[in-house]
Amino acid sequence: MELGDGIRREIPPPSPETPVSKPQTIFLHILSPSSEVPNKLTFPSIPVATTVGELKIKIQDVVATKPAPGRQRLIYRGKALVKDTDTMKDVFGQETVR
Repeated sequence: MELGDGIRREIPPPSPETPVSKPQTIFLHILSPSSEVPNKLTFPSIPVATTVGELKIKIQDVVATKPAPGRQRLIYRGKALVKDTDTMKDVFGQETVR
C-alpha cells in the first residue's frame, strides 16, 4: 500500500482467528461419611476456575437435605479446604487439570 508520502508499506494479511479454547474442567467425585449424602457425588465437568465456595453451593443444590455451605467441610488429601476463594486449580494443581 502506498501512502501520500511516497513510502510503500506492506500490510500483513489478517491472521486467522484464534480458535476459542474450551475452559479446562475436572471430573470430581466427592465422598462423604455423612448419612445425608449418598455414597458419592459426581460432578463430571467442573471448570477449574470454580471456587471452593461455589462448589459448596453446587453440593447444597444436589444433596436432598440442602446442607448450608457453612456446615460443609471439604478435605483433600488430609488438608481442609478453608478458603472459599481458592479455585479448583489452586486446590488440585495444574498437573491434575487436562
